Formats: sequence, structure tokens, C-alpha cells
Amino acid sequence: MAFRFNLFSTPQHHRVFNYRPVYYDPEKERFKERLKKISAERDIKALEEGKPHKADKDYVPGSIIQGSLRDGAYYPTKSEGGTLVRLAKYAMYIVLGIFLYVFAKYFAYMFL
Repeated sequence: MAFRFNLFSTPQHHRVFNYRPVYYDPEKERFKERLKKISAERDIKALEEGKPHKADKDYVPGSIIQGSLRDGAYYPTKSEGGTLVRLAKYAMYIVLGIFLYVFAKYFAYMFL
């Protein structure tokens, strides 16, 4: 088992692969088709009655992509012990620094 001592933490993996399988659900597919048909029928009725169409509403810049980028964004997952390991490293560096200071202060006269 090798111990790696780095002054700065470097990522172990560039990305974490988090695959979520997609399953075909015929009921859900039929439901989506029915919703699409109902929406199309409502649009036709609205046009016949002279009501404004969905596309005729005021356009707000950024409203289309506002949440779409967030949904497909990549979020790396961190390991559970990352913070504890980092704190242990810093504590070790502090103890080593104190040891070197004391050694240099009290035992330096031996080497002069």
C-alpha cells in the first residue's frame, strides 16, 4: 500500500461516470401520445375561437434554456473521506513544521 503525500490535492478521476439506465414503458409512451393529441386539439380549438396561440405569447429571453442546461449538467461526486484526509494532511504538516522549528532552535548548536 503506497502513501501519496501531495502538498495540493489533485483529482483522482477526471469525471465520475454515473449511468442511469432508461427503460421503455409502453404505458408512459401511450400517455405522452394522448397528451400530445389533446394539446394539438386544444391549439386547433383556440385558433378557431380566435384566442392567442401558445407561440403568440410574449417571448422572454432565456426562458427556454433557463433550466435545460441545469438538468443535463455534470456534477462530480466526491468521496466520503476527502475532507478528513485533507485535514489529517494539514495537521501532519503543522506537526512536522513545529518539529523542524524545535529541532533547528535547540539542536542547531551541535552542527556549528
